[in-house]
Amino acid sequence: MRILVGAIFSVLVFTACSKGKEQKIIRNCTGTYLNISEKNYLICNPEAVADYENGDKVELDYEKVGECNPASDDPICEMYFPFDGNVTIK
Repeated sequence: MRILVGAIFSVLVFTACSKGKEQKIIRNCTGTYLNISEKNYLICNPEAVADYENGDKVELDYEKVGECNPASDDPICEMYFPFDGNVTIK
């Protein structure tokens, strides 16, 4: 019984510490996004992913945040692109 409990605990700890699912970078005129489990999140610090191209598959550490302060030199477009929240890349 101890071995079974120990094995279950080890599996739970391992999955809690894993990096997570594969993500995808999405870039368009509205901003740079991280697609996580089919949901798009606006990246508040896009300079952190400047080396990645649109469509690149990545595994990044991120944190969900409330709001982004858009950079004043970002291009403005009239395209609508729905997203599910904001993140910062660690």
